[in-house]
Amino acid sequence: GVVGLGGFADVSSRPILSYAHDISADGSKVVGFGNSTEGARAFIWQAETGLLSLGDTESVALGISADGSTVFGATYQAFRWTEELGTMGLGSIGIGGPCELAASSAYGSSSDGGLIVGATGECGGNGQGRAFVWDDVTGMRLLEDVLEDHGVDLEGWDLLRATGVSDDGNKIVGYGRHPNGYIDGWLVTVPEPTTAVLFGIGMMVLTAQRRRRRTGSAVPARVRRTKGVARFVRAIRHSRSAGRFSLASQIAIRTH
Repeated sequence: GVVGLGGFADVSSRPILSYAHDISADGSKVVGFGNSTEGARAFIWQAETGLLSLGDTESVALGISADGSTVFGATYQAFRWTEELGTMGLGSIGIGGPCELAASSAYGSSSDGGLIVGATGECGGNGQGRAFVWDDVTGMRLLEDVLEDHGVDLEGWDLLRATGVSDDGNKIVGYGRHPNGYIDGWLVTVPEPTTAVLFGIGMMVLTAQRRRRRTGSAVPARVRRTKGVARFVRAIRHSRSAGRFSLASQIAIRTH
């Protein structure tokens, strides 16, 4: 039968109780937003607990990762929620023009919630946003920048909004402005970094660590910039040993 999810306010004062937007792969968790006396509130719903508010500000949950661990959506900026860490804003990227300070929104995630995609710089529905990707190592980056860093020729495309990502994080979909000027859907695949690149990064980190142990001196600025790379390499090693190679690891391969 049909199960009503309820809301945060009495139906007599709020004729719309709630909207459901997405469901986990096993069907046990539902996300969306419910009305309250203070406005809309993002929620996660489970049969055992009912609606759980994900914050105390106006917000909308737009999706949940397939494994049910991560909820994402928008307040004044894109956010993610996990049971362990609670709600965390993902930030935004200024893109110039009238939408410089506009909000960001998260629209999709990989199956484990490690990679989130969406749009930043949107305002007024005027198509001025830019697609972004986010992970907890590199934070938010414009998808166009990520692709160009990997040598992908955009061929004049403007990627306005990323709306979904494959379970493994390797393929992203959305819509944008075609080189001929009209709005069109797109699919992109981020190439895997070569083994030579990964080996080179690992050697840079190893050299820095050995130099620090041997001399006890401060590490030069050029080498300090690679400190975070060790985490990237470990993440890649773990992903490959598990038989997968995620975009969350791929887009982290950078030395600047």
